[in-house]
Order: sequence, then C-alpha cells, then structure tokens
Amino acid sequence: MDEDRHHVSQKELGFRKPEIFNGSDRLKLREFINQCKNYMAENSHVYQEDNQKIAFVLSHMQGGTAGSWAQSFIEMKLTDDNFLSYGDWKEFITDVNKAFSDENIEETARTLLRNIKQGTRTVDDYIAEFRLLESKAKLEDAGNIEYFKWGLNDPLRQRIYGMESIPRHLTSGMSTPHDLTTNGDLLRSSSEELLRRHEEKADLPIVPTT
Repeated sequence: MDEDRHHVSQKELGFRKPEIFNGSDRLKLREFINQCKNYMAENSHVYQEDNQKIAFVLSHMQGGTAGSWAQSFIEMKLTDDNFLSYGDWKEFITDVNKAFSDENIEETARTLLRNIKQGTRTVDDYIAEFRLLESKAKLEDAGNIEYFKWGLNDPLRQRIYGMESIPRHLTSGMSTPHDLTTNGDLLRSSSEELLRRHEEKADLPIVPTT
C-alpha cells in the first residue's frame, strides 16, 4: 500500500511539456530553459533532485547541434564507472548557456526585426513574433514602431500611416502630453487595434494572444 501511495505521488501533472530544442535558433534558448523550469516547478513533487532536472532538460534536447551536445554530455558522464550524478543543476545550465546562447543576441534580434514580414500570418501571430524579437533587440521605441509598420502587408501598413490620431480610450492611462508623444507602446497598441478591426471587417481569422 505504501508503494502504491508513493507511485501516485510521483505521477506528473498534465501540464504542457517544453518544445523540443535542437539548437538551430539560439534566440529560443531562454524560452526553452524557462519552459523546462516552469514544467518542473509545476511538477516539483517529481523533479526535486538536480539529477532529475538535468535528465529532463537533456531529454528535450533532440536533433541538430543540441541533440549532439546532449548525447556527448551524457556519454562523458557515463564513462565514469562510478557514475552517480549528472552534476550540479546551476553548473549544467551555465554549460548549456555557454554552448547555445547567442553572444550577439541583441544584434541578431535587430537583424530579424528589420526583416520581419507579416506574410500570410494573422495580425496576432505577427504581433506575437514582433514582441518576442523586440524584447531582445533593445531598440528605441521610434525604431521599433517603424519596423512594426514596415513588416505589415501593404494594405494594412497604408492604413496605419493614415492614422490621424491615437484612439482616445487608449490615452486614458497616460498622465501627461509628453507621455502621448513619446510612448512607443501606446502608438503600437493603437496600430494593433486598428489592424484587428481591419481583420474583423474582412472576416479573417483572429488568433488570441496569450
């Protein structure tokens, strides 16, 4: 009976597992690590030891350079006949970051931001990717807004440039006129709202952002 209770207590909860990381897009490394940490935190009754945490991350590093790195890491540890542990969790994460983090992550994100295009995606999908790159590029608001507009499909971009003013209800949280002219997020929010209205009128699918 005790064994049965122990088995039940170790059952993982049905949260969404991390996406597989193959190392091809190093900008996704932080997201991958955070997904792993979040999943293990939600199942902390299972992932209590460093060994368990490291093994979990390794199991989601598959294919490409990440899969090769994980296999080499495991083989290196298993060459020790007295193998008992994969080592320290913090040291492992440091090693992963050294192997896959982009030393020029800001410049890489800026390059991708300059070249981002909406294409066949919905506005919400475009906005989601733009915001992810924007958080890494660390550009001034004015530059971000221009990239945001130029990445849109032409009809929508023309409508954005045709905006005469920011919708009044979006300015309610701003305290001074200075805020209205310098806050890039506010202008972008106005643009996003206009784009969504455009899609709704055209009966195009809207994918909710999370």
